[in-house]
This record gives sequence, structure tokens and C-alpha cells, in this order.
Amino acid sequence: MRRIRSGLIEPFLHWLRESAWICAVPLLLLLGITATDFLILTNVSDASRSLFFEELPVPYNDSRRDAAETLKADTLQYVYLLLLFLCAFRWRKIVGYLMEWPHLVLIVAYLLVGVLYSMDPVKVVTNSILIFIGFLAAILFATAYSSPGRYDGFFHVVFWPLVLLHLASLFILNLYDVDLLSFLASTQRYGGLAGNPNSLGSTAVLGVWAGASILLSAHSSRAVRVLALLGLLLLFFNTALSGSGTSTAAILLVLFALAWLRILAAFQPKIRLILNGSLILIAVFVFMYGMLFTTPAELYLSITGSMGKDATLSGRTELWAIASDAINLKPWLGWGFDSHQSVMAERTFSVRFNHYHNGFLDTVVAGGVVLLALVGYNLVRFCQVFLRTFRKDANAFPLLLPLLILLALNMSEYSLLRPNSQLWLVYMISFTMLTYSPAVSVSLQFSLGSKERKSRRFSGARSGRRKRGEKLRWG
Repeated sequence: MRRIRSGLIEPFLHWLRESAWICAVPLLLLLGITATDFLILTNVSDASRSLFFEELPVPYNDSRRDAAETLKADTLQYVYLLLLFLCAFRWRKIVGYLMEWPHLVLIVAYLLVGVLYSMDPVKVVTNSILIFIGFLAAILFATAYSSPGRYDGFFHVVFWPLVLLHLASLFILNLYDVDLLSFLASTQRYGGLAGNPNSLGSTAVLGVWAGASILLSAHSSRAVRVLALLGLLLLFFNTALSGSGTSTAAILLVLFALAWLRILAAFQPKIRLILNGSLILIAVFVFMYGMLFTTPAELYLSITGSMGKDATLSGRTELWAIASDAINLKPWLGWGFDSHQSVMAERTFSVRFNHYHNGFLDTVVAGGVVLLALVGYNLVRFCQVFLRTFRKDANAFPLLLPLLILLALNMSEYSLLRPNSQLWLVYMISFTMLTYSPAVSVSLQFSLGSKERKSRRFSGARSGRRKRGEKLRWG
């Protein structure tokens, strides 16, 4: 038994504790599975009404939907178990991180308060657990990939599952004998394996960010760059098929922001400040100059028109008005983190969708102003940590983009603090990559070892004192 333990079991346990790539497996699975519509996955040749949409993608009530969602939930359960199993081998690091950033625990605790007034307390508990699981997945990944030399691992983990999703979406489209040119010229929209045009577009935005970051990385080989470029072309094409003007605008924002940050990375912090100030002045001048020849209303219509939308943003402003009425009724604590089941049980606030197409409004509807303040605190701390990191490590500039994408897409979609949202998960990984430090687990080691140190003081002759400057081990 000792030979088996020393020859097989102990090396295997050591590998689980120290291996970097094993920490990426749960993230790969979560991104791939949560982005996939299992109704389409299990009925690829008979799901046209869930694949093709008119201008406003109203969900189609398919009788097979419940079975597909059950299968997806059952599959995700195994991923959650794998995640918890791997977290057990790095529990000191994870607990140490949560002690360093307690507002993450506070967010989950506050979400659970909703069981006291929600119509579906079980849903509140489930959603809160899923948010916490997302935190764990992000922290686990950061424990292995937060060092500057491993940023590329983050980009690859995000890019390749999404490219696979879009490649499968293109394959499914070919099964339906669609004339691509006619489809692109029409008002029809394609949802692909994501099951919704907006969802397909948002995954494309994340994929473009990750793929462009791979191209800009000095560690990428020529072969990897070629594959990344091909993946980017696929993402651009599928974005056009989705007909998502919001995603198209977000992709342009991503490419501009990456290019600008790459330029800034070549200069010292003081020069960066001058360049950013110059860019802001140019933007203000262009805006003021444009206002001389147009009115704010005309400018708004030109912007929405360039995105292929009308003045109501395809009916979104009407949804926002309904969400505002719901917020006015329960502004502080919200209706409960139950996927809007409580608020939409009121006929006045019920809509055809499962959210109000604005992440900030949806967050306030679910948890009130208090929840929005907690999320806002996290966003502010992200900015502070990024600026501090960027001054020391110029290669960290792509980590800012998940925040920009989150803010941009949540103006018309809902992914802010949303369970099983790919965008929220990627943002949280970026946050933990910036904020994780191996030193955070030292505080936990001090706490756990305090009683032992006290006992050593009373038995100094037997055990002796710790030498000056000696560091405590963590793991």
C-alpha cells in the first residue's frame, strides 16, 4: 500500500494541486455548454423556428424545450462537481482570495435575502449558487494563470470554444439549404447553435476580443496566428448572419480599443496620460462640431439607424419603460433574484421576453439599488486595479476589454450578474486575473496558525522562536 500511495496516489494529488491546465477545464466546459442551445444541439435538422428569426427575435415556444433544458442542466451538474472537486485541492488560495475580496461573498449573501420576498425562493437559491460557482471558476482559473506570462491562456480558453460554437452554427446553416447572399440581404436573422441572434452576436464579440488578443500577443506562433485569423473571419461572418447591430458596434469598439491600448502600451505612463487626454479633446471637439449641424434627436436617429434599428431600438425603449415602473414600485431591494419570475407574475410588468433588455435595469429590478451599488463597487475596483497593473505590466492591456464589452452590451442586453452568462463569467475571470496574488492565501495561513503560534510562545525553550525574516508557507 505504501508503494502504491507513494508511486501513484501522491503524484496524482500533487498534479491536481499544481497543474495549471486542469484549472482551465471547468472554464472551457462552462463556456461551451452555457453558450449552446441544447434544443438545437439535439434537433439540428428540425429546429428551423428556433434558428431563424425576423427583425425582433421573439422566442418560439417549442414543446421539446423543457426536455432540452433539463438535459443541459444535468450536463452542467457534472461540470459543477468537477469544479468543486478541483477547488478542494486549492481551497486555501480560494478562501484567501475571498477574504481579500469579501464583497463577492457579500453579493451572494445579499442575493439570498431574496428568498424572504420572492415568489420562487428555490429559484433565488439556485441562481445565487450559480453566481457563486461562477466566482469559484474564475478564482480557480486565476490561481493558475494570473501571472503575466500566462495571460495567453485566458485568451485561448475563451477563443476556441466560441470558435467551435460558430463553426457548428455554420455547419447547421448548410443543412437548411439557405442562399447566403439572399439571407444577408433580407431582414432575417440567424441564431445558430446559440439559439438566438443576440446570443450568437455576443459570443462573437467575446471571440473577436480573444482572437485579436492572440494575434497581438508576442507569445503566439505563426501557426496559432493563422488559425486565430481564420477564426476571426468566421466570427465576422456569423455576426453578419445574426443581424445584430449591437454586436457589430461592440466589435468595432473592441478592435479600436485594442489598437489604442496597444499603442499606449508602447509608452511610459506619463505619455499615456497625455495621449488619452488628447484623444478625449479630439472626441469632444468632433462631437461639438457635429452638434453645430444637427440636433441631438437627429444625432440619436443617425446612430440607431447605422445600427439597423429604429428610434425605439427594436422595441427596447418600451421594455425599459416597463422596467422603470417595476423599479419605482420596489426600488431598494428589488423583486428577488428569481429570473424575474416575481416581477413578471404581475401582468403590468410582464413582457414577451425573460428580461428587459438592459443589464443595469434588470439588475435593479432583481435586487434593487443595493444590488446595483454592490455590482458598481466591483466595477470601480476593477478599474482601479487595472490602472495599477497596466502601469507595471504593459502586456495586461487586453484584460480591460471584458469590462468595456460588459458595459456596452448591457445597454441593450442582459448579462450583468446573470447566472450562466458567458460575458459575465469572462468579466469575472478578467477581474480575478487582475486581483489574484499568491500572497492573499498568506493571511489565511496566519489565521489558521495563530493558535499554534500562541502555544509556541509558552513553550519557547522546546520549540524556539521563528527566525527573523522567515516566511510562512502557503498552498
